[in-house]
Amino acid sequence: MKKTIAILLVLVIGMVGVFAATAPADVSLFVKTSVYAINEMKITAAATPTSWTTNAQAAEIRASSSVYDSALSANSVNTSSTSAQIVGYLQTRTNNRLGVEVKVQASKLKYNITTTQDVEGIPTEVTTTVDSIDYTVTGGANPYNTASNTTAVSYMTIAAGTGLRLGDVKTVQVTLESNVANKTAGNYVGDITFNYTVN
Repeated sequence: MKKTIAILLVLVIGMVGVFAATAPADVSLFVKTSVYAINEMKITAAATPTSWTTNAQAAEIRASSSVYDSALSANSVNTSSTSAQIVGYLQTRTNNRLGVEVKVQASKLKYNITTTQDVEGIPTEVTTTVDSIDYTVTGGANPYNTASNTTAVSYMTIAAGTGLRLGDVKTVQVTLESNVANKTAGNYVGDITFNYTVN
């Protein structure tokens, strides 16, 4: 009986040595993070680099303006000259891999009057355009003329790339048509709209 036990102990000790030499299989830990899209555009009163909103939310395009130096959603710029007048500066940034394009479109300057008319017994405000003034927006890749252009034109782009990139600061200039002095006296207003498209 003692002889048998001794043999078994030798076998067990030998087998433990064999198993100890085998390393465990590799294990992996999966790590994931997301970088939010940053797509921002500002119209500023000065050409100096602007401060940007931090921690932009996912897939959000932000637009703001400081031309009028207030919290107003619409900005007013007065001009009466027929030479090119700077009305603001367009600043952009993105971290989109494929880049972005900004297009510009503008409406004629219009002198409107609003009157109250009786429409089937109901007082109704009616706006009538008395006169209009055409102008050209320049400073970007292509000019936009309210007399000849009907669709938006490319104003600037940020090329495809990696990381957070700033676009070149673009001057926004307005040149009124030459016969402004021949127009009807009054206040004329219009809009310049910049459309930011992620490629």
